[in-house]
Amino acid sequence: MGKEAGTRDESGSNGQLINGRGLLTLARGGSLLFLASVALTMTTRRQVSDDWTFAVWLRQKGLLGILPYGYTHFTGRIPLLLFGGLLSSWPLAIALAIPVATLIPATWGVRSLLARVGIESREASAFAALLVIGVVAGAPARNQAVFWPIGALVYVIPAVFFICTLTVLLSRTRRAASLIGGALSAFAAASGNEIQAVVVPFTLIAIVIAQTMKRNQPGRRWIDASQFSQVLSAVFGGLALIAAPGNGGRSKMMMVTVKHDAVTVLSSAKTVFYVLQINLLAAGLLPAATIVVAGILAGRRIPDKRLLLSTSAIIAALSAVVSVLTFCFVSAWGFNASAPLRSMFPVWLCCAAALFCSSAKVGAGQSFKGAHRVRAHGPGIAGFALMALAAPGFAAATVVQALPRDRAIARQLDCIERTVRFSGAEGTTIASPQQADSLLILEDNPKSTTNSAVSERFGAGPVTRVNPGTNAQCEAEATELVRFVRPSDFGPPVRAG
Repeated sequence: MGKEAGTRDESGSNGQLINGRGLLTLARGGSLLFLASVALTMTTRRQVSDDWTFAVWLRQKGLLGILPYGYTHFTGRIPLLLFGGLLSSWPLAIALAIPVATLIPATWGVRSLLARVGIESREASAFAALLVIGVVAGAPARNQAVFWPIGALVYVIPAVFFICTLTVLLSRTRRAASLIGGALSAFAAASGNEIQAVVVPFTLIAIVIAQTMKRNQPGRRWIDASQFSQVLSAVFGGLALIAAPGNGGRSKMMMVTVKHDAVTVLSSAKTVFYVLQINLLAAGLLPAATIVVAGILAGRRIPDKRLLLSTSAIIAALSAVVSVLTFCFVSAWGFNASAPLRSMFPVWLCCAAALFCSSAKVGAGQSFKGAHRVRAHGPGIAGFALMALAAPGFAAATVVQALPRDRAIARQLDCIERTVRFSGAEGTTIASPQQADSLLILEDNPKSTTNSAVSERFGAGPVTRVNPGTNAQCEAEATELVRFVRPSDFGPPVRAG
């Protein structure tokens, strides 16, 4: 064991391994680059779409009134209904900062999970940072899933709740506060979005079964009770989302004409899977390199617990499969086409977890049986460093590439807000492209939900959208934005045979 342990921390001239200091340097460098791209992204974010609606709901119905109204008329996503009104009404900088700040407890949760399998604390922090950066960098429609407060309440924040749930589930704590917090986080994670409504209970049940099969220690009834409470909370959370009366109204508002026969659903499922595959590969290929490197290096620093790693990799892979099937079913049944790209975030999260766990298993095997082969044929330090920085580099490059479009959207939204604020009771007509990355800016009907919310938010009369080129307010901004607006990020509709 002494010789084997020694090989795990080498960083000789062949560069087969990276030591603790090198890991921290990589993580810090990647984090700084990632934070720079985050800061640049946040300068172009504005209120849009549901932000205006939730702000009006808060004023009309109060903080506690949004939940029953939204649950029966809009959606079963409980974290969104609980906090959407607050985030939409607070200053934009705070509303944007809070979802981004939740990445800190997410990183802490991953670090805690890695520390539990024997990784030294500082190195666990480095691996956790690289993994979280990889997940965010590779998220399809990142601006909508992460850097839009309403979107973050549906995707990022439930994912953080999921990580917190796993941290409590896998701990041996007997503190009542932790157990209650674990049950609440399980409920919030499962009720956050439709994919996690299925994936969270499935994953927790799989973990509990795996732990039960290998448990022979006495005196674990309290822990068993806590596990049961978390699984039960997750099941109730998923059922609460799925059974919400408001889901039907929202589906009718968003979906194309749907024919629920087997041929149509199968045809649309094929389209959904194609869109899912293409977009995950397009957005996640380079971030996956960082996740793989972090997993391999983490596995090399885990003591010989190959059974634990194998179980983790299997559960993560099954959760990824369940997430894909759930996404395809929801999209095909509810839309006859792919759901918005941002709704792929939970799928990408599960795929990233499976990739990390599988890479850790490979790394653990190399640390022991194949250390000499790794030294002879493994990638050098430069190769590892390049791959470890792939995710933050990809995030920074895509932010810079999209900056002209994002700034054009921001100028259009600034002009809309400024014009509506000063239009008074008579209202105004605004030149506005109808869509920018599938998030409606304004709609044609001044009595539509979005337009009514905009006029009420800023105390104005009716707000009417017209196409650019009609000599209306915000004409210059709209004309500029037209050059960047892409088609809706919903997949192509599938026509019934």
